[in-house]
Amino acid sequence: MAGDYITREPAKVQSENCLGVIWGAAPLQCGLMERIRTLLVGLVLCAGATLAADPVDYTEFAGQWVTTFESQELNYRLDLSTAAYTYVDFSGQVPEASFAALRFLPNAFALVIVEDMGPGLTARTYADVVLEAMEININAEEHGRFRGSGDIGERMERGMDVFQKTVYAEMGEMPVTYVLSTHVHGSRAYQLLVFASNVGDDELLAEADAVLAGFSIIDPEQTEPDRQAGDV
Repeated sequence: MAGDYITREPAKVQSENCLGVIWGAAPLQCGLMERIRTLLVGLVLCAGATLAADPVDYTEFAGQWVTTFESQELNYRLDLSTAAYTYVDFSGQVPEASFAALRFLPNAFALVIVEDMGPGLTARTYADVVLEAMEININAEEHGRFRGSGDIGERMERGMDVFQKTVYAEMGEMPVTYVLSTHVHGSRAYQLLVFASNVGDDELLAEADAVLAGFSIIDPEQTEPDRQAGDV
């Protein structure tokens, strides 16, 4: 409801056609949501079939602290209980996302998208596919400009094969940096995207690594999504 407050220490979040936040002593004005919309421009990152939304809808928690988010249907858990993330509703901008949150100091945003890509894909290949989609969609925007990318590389994260890339873009006069982390488990492909404006590469990578450290597969034996009758 307009004007309602959700109070958490050390933040107070007001939703009234904008998001005004006080984090410690640093105020962020109502232009924040316009800034977020600009950051999200062009992010239609799906390459395959986005899997059905979980009965647990993350948008129901908008404005609340993130502790642990769990999606049984999409078979992943994200534990951010030691990080200062707050749920934010990005369903209007990125309806494919099954999780979205923001944090401050540094100002950063995190999304999780899960796709059914079929068998045989690797984390590296999926990262390349997502990168291609990002480049096309960013350049398709009137004020968008894809500025390049770099491979951070492949790594093992608690037994999960992960590939990471850094992506650079401009939205109008706003520079945006993204760190994309991908993991493939069976036919499911997971992308964890952490992005920010005017945050250094090392700082943003550290933030992306912190989000990745909280990510896990719930049931390693579950390699295929549940399909309803009539699904192709």
